[in-house]
Amino acid sequence: MRILAILAHDARRHLQHAVAPAYQLLPDHGLAASLATLKSRGCDALVLDPAILDDDAYGRVLAAIAATSLPVVIYTPLTAAGARRVLQIEEFGPRELILRGVDDDLELIRQKIASLMAPSVTSVLFSGAATRFRRFPESLQTASVRLFGGGPLPRWVDEFAESAQLGRRSIDRWMLRSGLSGASTLLDVARLARTWEPLAERKERPADVASSHGYSRLRLLVSHSRRLVGVVPAELGRSISRDEFTGRLSRALLRR
Repeated sequence: MRILAILAHDARRHLQHAVAPAYQLLPDHGLAASLATLKSRGCDALVLDPAILDDDAYGRVLAAIAATSLPVVIYTPLTAAGARRVLQIEEFGPRELILRGVDDDLELIRQKIASLMAPSVTSVLFSGAATRFRRFPESLQTASVRLFGGGPLPRWVDEFAESAQLGRRSIDRWMLRSGLSGASTLLDVARLARTWEPLAERKERPADVASSHGYSRLRLLVSHSRRLVGVVPAELGRSISRDEFTGRLSRALLRR
């Protein structure tokens, strides 16, 4: 896979450590050359930090992404302005999200790159919710986008509300206006979405997955899985497919 990276120098160097020697990171010859590579499909995937571009440059990159439908990894530190740009990209299809300074683990980056040809459950859900998130105030946009990276998730809605700098009732009103089921469901869906790969694809023990994904005990993971997708964790990948799992989570999250 040939990867084009539009990144700051230090982020590019970190990405190089993550992808070598399995994938080829193309040389950085500047924005004009990168746009030419995108338009000619001279790469197989793009890793992009929207925050390093001015508005004009970002608009040109966004147009090239829309025209080529290339797989994209967004690798960026998350700010309010950055969240808006991430949501714009998501409207063109599922994109893997890596939060700079939070998700910098090399193995996580390798997994995100490897999943480009078959987007993760998390990225598909994020893409489906992106237009709803764009209706939020900036602080709630930023907090919501952060849920779909790889960093720790808030355990409770009050913690999420604190990060969004809004009251819980205010958040739920924004969720209702935007066609979402509420902050509690958003947190539950974001957490359960992360369990598909370890449970269904890597066949890890449910108890281990519960522990590593922020569930205080296995029975909470079982309860969430039954409520949101209708099956217990051990049945993921057996009685329910990846697409159906994603679809059921999406229907739980989106009200209309």
